Amino acid sequence: MLTIVGLLWSVFVCAESHLVIEPLAGAELSYAVQCIGKIRFEDNAACLYDKQGVRLGCKSVHETRKIIFADRQDTPTETVQPSVTVIQVYPNPTQSQLIIQGLDDEQVIRVYSLQGQMLLSATAIGSTAIVDVNDLQVGNYILQVGAEIVKFIKQ
Repeated sequence: MLTIVGLLWSVFVCAESHLVIEPLAGAELSYAVQCIGKIRFEDNAACLYDKQGVRLGCKSVHETRKIIFADRQDTPTETVQPSVTVIQVYPNPTQSQLIIQGLDDEQVIRVYSLQGQMLLSATAIGSTAIVDVNDLQVGNYILQVGAEIVKFIKQ
Protein backbone atom coordinates (compact mmCIF):
# COMPACT_ATOMS: atom_id res chain seq x y z
CA MET A 1 0.00 0.00 0.00
CA LEU A 2 1.28 3.41 -0.94
CA THR A 3 1.02 6.08 1.70
CA ILE A 4 1.89 9.51 0.40
CA VAL A 5 0.84 11.53 3.44
CA GLY A 6 4.46 12.53 4.17
CA LEU A 7 4.81 13.85 0.64
CA LEU A 8 1.51 15.70 0.93
CA TRP A 9 2.52 17.56 4.06
CA SER A 10 6.16 18.15 3.15
CA VAL A 11 5.42 19.50 -0.33
CA PHE A 12 2.05 21.22 0.10
CA VAL A 13 1.19 22.67 3.49
CA CYS A 14 -0.79 25.55 1.98
CA ALA A 15 -4.52 25.45 2.71
CA GLU A 16 -5.17 26.29 -0.96
CA SER A 17 -3.57 23.06 -2.23
CA HIS A 18 -5.72 20.27 -3.59
CA LEU A 19 -5.15 16.74 -4.79
CA VAL A 20 -6.97 16.36 -8.11
CA ILE A 21 -7.78 13.04 -9.76
CA GLU A 22 -8.36 13.67 -13.46
CA PRO A 23 -10.42 10.84 -15.03
CA LEU A 24 -10.29 9.77 -18.67
CA ALA A 25 -13.92 10.94 -18.90
CA GLY A 26 -16.32 12.74 -16.58
CA ALA A 27 -15.82 15.14 -13.69
CA GLU A 28 -12.56 15.37 -11.77
CA LEU A 29 -12.34 14.61 -8.06
CA SER A 30 -10.71 17.33 -5.97
CA TYR A 31 -9.87 17.20 -2.26
CA ALA A 32 -8.22 19.79 -0.05
CA VAL A 33 -4.79 18.48 0.95
CA GLN A 34 -5.35 19.30 4.62
CA CYS A 35 -8.37 16.92 4.61
CA ILE A 36 -6.44 13.93 3.28
CA GLY A 37 -4.84 11.50 5.70
CA LYS A 38 -3.51 9.01 3.14
CA ILE A 39 -3.76 7.64 -0.36
CA ARG A 40 -3.90 3.90 -0.95
CA PHE A 41 -3.93 1.94 -4.17
CA GLU A 42 -6.39 -0.92 -3.56
CA ASP A 43 -7.82 -3.38 -6.08
CA ASN A 44 -6.66 -1.22 -9.03
CA ALA A 45 -8.22 1.94 -7.54
CA ALA A 46 -6.69 5.07 -6.00
CA CYS A 47 -8.51 5.60 -2.68
CA LEU A 48 -8.31 8.70 -0.49
CA TYR A 49 -8.86 8.57 3.27
CA ASP A 50 -9.25 11.35 5.82
CA LYS A 51 -7.14 11.53 8.98
CA GLN A 52 -9.65 9.37 10.90
CA GLY A 53 -9.46 6.61 8.27
CA VAL A 54 -12.82 7.33 6.62
CA ARG A 55 -12.76 6.73 2.87
CA LEU A 56 -13.32 9.99 0.97
CA GLY A 57 -13.53 8.38 -2.44
CA CYS A 58 -11.96 5.98 -4.93
CA LYS A 59 -11.30 6.10 -8.66
CA SER A 60 -10.27 3.13 -10.80
CA VAL A 61 -6.70 3.51 -12.06
CA HIS A 62 -7.95 2.21 -15.42
CA GLU A 63 -10.25 5.24 -15.63
CA THR A 64 -7.68 7.77 -14.32
CA ARG A 65 -5.64 10.01 -16.62
CA LYS A 66 -3.47 11.49 -13.84
CA ILE A 67 -3.28 12.57 -10.22
CA ILE A 68 -1.86 16.02 -9.56
CA PHE A 69 -1.38 18.47 -6.74
CA ALA A 70 -2.83 21.87 -7.66
CA ASP A 71 -3.51 25.25 -6.14
CA ARG A 72 -7.12 26.41 -6.40
CA GLN A 73 -9.47 28.83 -4.72
CA ASP A 74 -12.34 27.46 -2.69
CA THR A 75 -14.73 28.21 -5.58
CA PRO A 76 -15.98 24.79 -6.75
CA THR A 77 -16.47 25.93 -10.38
CA GLU A 78 -12.94 27.24 -10.88
CA THR A 79 -10.60 25.48 -13.30
CA VAL A 80 -7.64 23.73 -11.68
CA GLN A 81 -4.34 25.51 -12.24
CA PRO A 82 -1.42 23.12 -11.65
CA SER A 83 1.24 24.50 -9.32
CA VAL A 84 3.97 22.60 -11.18
CA THR A 85 5.11 22.47 -14.76
CA VAL A 86 2.91 19.99 -16.58
CA ILE A 87 4.93 17.04 -17.80
CA GLN A 88 4.28 14.93 -20.88
CA VAL A 89 4.81 11.17 -20.71
CA TYR A 90 4.77 9.04 -23.85
CA PRO A 91 4.35 6.54 -25.42
CA ASN A 92 1.66 5.25 -23.11
CA PRO A 93 1.28 2.27 -23.24
CA THR A 94 4.95 1.48 -23.77
CA GLN A 95 7.03 -1.62 -24.33
CA SER A 96 10.52 -0.42 -23.50
CA GLN A 97 10.96 3.30 -22.78
CA LEU A 98 9.06 6.29 -21.44
CA ILE A 99 9.93 9.75 -22.70
CA ILE A 100 9.23 12.48 -20.16
CA GLN A 101 9.22 16.13 -21.22
CA GLY A 102 8.71 19.34 -19.26
CA LEU A 103 11.15 18.48 -16.47
CA ASP A 104 13.30 20.74 -14.36
CA ASP A 105 17.03 19.94 -14.37
CA GLU A 106 17.90 17.42 -11.62
CA GLN A 107 14.23 16.62 -10.96
CA VAL A 108 13.72 13.16 -9.44
CA ILE A 109 11.67 10.61 -11.40
CA ARG A 110 10.24 7.56 -9.60
CA VAL A 111 8.29 4.54 -10.83
CA TYR A 112 6.02 2.68 -8.39
CA SER A 113 4.01 -0.51 -8.62
CA LEU A 114 0.30 -0.17 -7.82
CA GLN A 115 1.12 -1.79 -4.47
CA GLY A 116 3.36 1.20 -3.63
CA GLN A 117 6.77 -0.41 -4.08
CA MET A 118 9.31 1.95 -5.64
CA LEU A 119 10.81 0.09 -8.60
CA LEU A 120 12.92 2.73 -10.36
CA SER A 121 14.42 6.09 -9.50
CA ALA A 122 16.34 8.47 -11.77
CA THR A 123 17.39 12.11 -11.86
CA ALA A 124 16.63 14.24 -14.91
CA ILE A 125 19.42 15.95 -16.77
CA GLY A 126 17.75 18.76 -18.69
CA SER A 127 14.07 19.09 -19.57
CA THR A 128 13.66 15.67 -21.22
CA ALA A 129 14.39 12.21 -19.80
CA ILE A 130 14.15 8.67 -21.15
CA VAL A 131 13.31 6.01 -18.59
CA ASP A 132 14.04 2.38 -19.51
CA VAL A 133 11.16 0.17 -18.36
CA ASN A 134 12.24 -2.99 -20.23
CA ASP A 135 12.76 -4.89 -16.98
CA LEU A 136 9.24 -4.19 -15.66
CA GLN A 137 6.57 -6.85 -16.00
CA VAL A 138 3.50 -6.17 -18.15
CA GLY A 139 1.01 -4.12 -16.13
CA ASN A 140 0.02 -0.73 -14.72
CA TYR A 141 2.50 1.56 -12.95
CA ILE A 142 2.65 4.99 -11.36
CA LEU A 143 5.25 7.56 -12.45
CA GLN A 144 5.98 10.38 -9.97
CA VAL A 145 7.77 13.53 -11.03
CA GLY A 146 7.78 16.16 -8.31
CA ALA A 147 4.16 16.64 -7.28
CA GLU A 148 2.72 15.17 -10.46
CA ILE A 149 1.67 11.54 -10.69
CA VAL A 150 0.88 9.81 -13.99
CA LYS A 151 -0.33 6.25 -14.58
CA PHE A 152 1.34 4.34 -17.39
CA ILE A 153 0.97 0.88 -18.88
CA LYS A 154 3.86 -1.47 -19.67
CA GLN A 155 2.95 -3.88 -22.48
